[in-house]
Amino acid sequence: MALSYYEKFESGDGTSVDGTGDTLIYIVTGTAADNVGDAIVAANYALGVIPTTYNGNNLKSIERKRTTDKHWEFTAKYVAPGTDSFRPTGEKAFTFTTAGGTQHITQALSHIATYDDGGSISTDQDGAINATPTGIEGVDIDVSAFDFQITSYISAGDLDASYVTLLYQLTNTVNASTFTATVDGVSFTFNEGECRFRGAQGSKRGIGDWEITKNFSASPNVTGRTIGPISGIAKKGWEYISVYYEQTDDATNKVVVQKPKFVFVDQVYPEDNWTGLVPS
Repeated sequence: MALSYYEKFESGDGTSVDGTGDTLIYIVTGTAADNVGDAIVAANYALGVIPTTYNGNNLKSIERKRTTDKHWEFTAKYVAPGTDSFRPTGEKAFTFTTAGGTQHITQALSHIATYDDGGSISTDQDGAINATPTGIEGVDIDVSAFDFQITSYISAGDLDASYVTLLYQLTNTVNASTFTATVDGVSFTFNEGECRFRGAQGSKRGIGDWEITKNFSASPNVTGRTIGPISGIAKKGWEYISVYYEQTDDATNKVVVQKPKFVFVDQVYPEDNWTGLVPS
């Protein structure tokens, strides 16, 4: 028996004048009796006939209930655009945070002043923080960060072992070329070395497709930075910068201070080509 459907009389009831909270109810008939696979057959058919938008609102969820051995009732609920709406297969979603975290630093952006028991004096350590005769202890500070997630809704047929392997292989790599992420009409472009892929997680949704969330962190490239007497420093966003300090005699104040002698810039994350990382 071929599958067919009809819309119930009470379909279209809502909870507000503007249509927010509208509900559509469809009956799907024609599945085989007592077949364990009927639920999937009926659900796939319902997805093809239930509209993703209704009365200006977006589909949020679909509930399924078996009413007889060959009849299924599907209740589709709709919400206003911009709320927690259902994302159809093939679309992407974007979330982000700039909350950041903490970072241990040994070097100040600039030295403000030095004081002794007689007041302000000229001695400084070129921004070395918490310097001691044996080393630089530094300090933990709060830093901003741009962490974002791109969620793709991929049909079951488009998710295979090769794509999962790609996600695994690219985890904790940095973009080797310009990377542009475009979601919901908003584009973010990162220069080579500014964006790090932190991995992904995925699960199958109730409608049969896959929800894959990719996690990224962005850190801007830096040029022309100065640390103490050392200038012209350049580093890509996810390269690591460290400072070697040398003890220097301050003859005027008769003390030994720690001052930057060398600045090292090192690569700590591999760069890679991200082609295919975020399906279009």
